[in-house]
Amino acid sequence: MKPIVINVDDDKEHRDTVQEVLDRDYDVRSFDRPEAALSAIRPLKEAIEEGLLKVIVVTDQHMPGMTGPEFLAQLQREGIDVPVIIVIATAEENVRNELQAHGVVIDKFIPKPVNMAGLQYIVGDALRHHHDRNSPKLSFTDRLGNIDPDICRGG
Repeated sequence: MKPIVINVDDDKEHRDTVQEVLDRDYDVRSFDRPEAALSAIRPLKEAIEEGLLKVIVVTDQHMPGMTGPEFLAQLQREGIDVPVIIVIATAEENVRNELQAHGVVIDKFIPKPVNMAGLQYIVGDALRHHHDRNSPKLSFTDRLGNIDPDICRGG
């Protein structure tokens, strides 16, 4: 069974592009609202906990209603432990502060515009390393180390 990508973005064009790029290797489930994504991921919690499903969340930072950080905080409150990638359009430090205010830990940051080949790499890397308790949760630039940080920046 393919790993599941929960793709959350209110921007239809970006959401559809992520879906198209990742669909070959993953079961991509796309949502325009975090609330809809929460409804879809909750029934998967037990299978995730038992290691029967690999699930990753790729979410935009800014969305109407519930923001990306609020969505991720809700996942954590509900005990849904999945790797998380947040797509950001603002300075990483601002996002870190907002996430910290919500008590959220994520696996990766990816700046907009997103380089889709870089996104494929980051999704695979996050899935491989998420449950490695010796790997700290870091920003994508910290985790990738010697890899050019522009790998995920489109242009």
